[in-house]
Amino acid sequence: MKRNNMKNQQKIYVIGLLTFILTLSVSGQSYFSGLGLTQNNGYDARSSSMGLSRTALDQGAWSVTGNPAHLASSNGLNLSISLLLKQINETRSIPAIDQFNDVVTKNVYAANNNTNSHYAFAVDYGFEKFAIAYAWAPVHDFSYAYSEEIRNSFSSSYYNRDLIAGYHTYEMNGQIYGHYLGFASTFKGLSMGVGLVNYAAKDLSILKAVSVLSVDDALASDTSYSHLSSYSIDEAGMGFNIGLTYNITPHTALHYVFDKAGDLSIDTDGLIPFADSTKRYPEYLQSDSSLVYTISTPAVHRMGISFSPGQKQKTIASFEMEFHAGQSISYSDSMNGTDSFDYQLDNYAVFHVGLEHWASPTLPLRIGFSYEESPIDKALSVTRFTVGGSLIVKHFQFDLGGDISSLGYTYPDIFPKASRATNPDLESINESVLNLYLTASYRLP
Repeated sequence: MKRNNMKNQQKIYVIGLLTFILTLSVSGQSYFSGLGLTQNNGYDARSSSMGLSRTALDQGAWSVTGNPAHLASSNGLNLSISLLLKQINETRSIPAIDQFNDVVTKNVYAANNNTNSHYAFAVDYGFEKFAIAYAWAPVHDFSYAYSEEIRNSFSSSYYNRDLIAGYHTYEMNGQIYGHYLGFASTFKGLSMGVGLVNYAAKDLSILKAVSVLSVDDALASDTSYSHLSSYSIDEAGMGFNIGLTYNITPHTALHYVFDKAGDLSIDTDGLIPFADSTKRYPEYLQSDSSLVYTISTPAVHRMGISFSPGQKQKTIASFEMEFHAGQSISYSDSMNGTDSFDYQLDNYAVFHVGLEHWASPTLPLRIGFSYEESPIDKALSVTRFTVGGSLIVKHFQFDLGGDISSLGYTYPDIFPKASRATNPDLESINESVLNLYLTASYRLP
């Protein structure tokens, strides 16, 4: 009877957790994804539900992407596959002003809902005090979709205001993914690991279009046009990370990772990231010819501590800090007389906190949060709240995790009116993001 009650509790927990995650309001800056900025997404559900921890937390085979020193604790052959489901809701609004020049409300004129999915795979094999691992996982997702329906700007004497004047469309597609290979060994409480990553790209493109059904002042152009820009990796440097883990007590460990992402040179025949010091944020500029731009990412220092009170280690807590130097973007050729990305990307920090408690030998529960500053502007900093858990059945482990975040900022109109294209008004952008992670792992007996 006791065993049946425990099974029922497990079922109720899993169903309740899934319902909770799926009903949350669904981190920001999706429009800037073409800059190749770090998004700090996890790959496995356990890490993602503990504040996206990846330095102080043993991720199993996924440690090759985070702290490869944890691979040293591997025993035998372990297989894992993850699915990431991502939903982004974005609204854009302009202030509605009354006759006294007061702002009455913010008028939402565009609402976009983007949903996409990615999968990743990892495997490791450990024997005695040595382990090796391989993973295939997305590194950066360029997905972003914007669609705006323009209505005719009739005078107040017209009662029918529903005629469509045209559409504004902006779409980014594709992803950069990595092949990871890692090694680790341990000796007297000190574990050391090394990971290497090689990059490849898939289906990178940007579409910017204006469809004119009838000429209207609200449209960004008097005539229809469509620019489809394709991208490819011109050159990719190999990235690497070196991880250390030291057990200072049976229940406390210190962790450190030196992480260097490989530089990426992107070859494009159209839109490119551009900025100058007079702009508040970067933007995308239409190039007259093909151009190569390089995203250079300085080294990252990541530190963490993990603690497991009690003899049976039913609770695990982790705290991590990351320090990123501001990355740079440069052009290999002159572009309209400009040969630099004249916008200082800031140094920034990331903090992760995670907590795991084992309610039973087969049912761990997890919560956490992360705070990530933005290299573009501190106003774009993102806080993510995470939750998740696992269900263990013999040699199988099924993990479920999710994180939510929201962000608001101001930015010029992507499609300004033709008459105001050189000085568009700022508008309010609000983004909310839901990431849902599903991971299935199998440990070979």
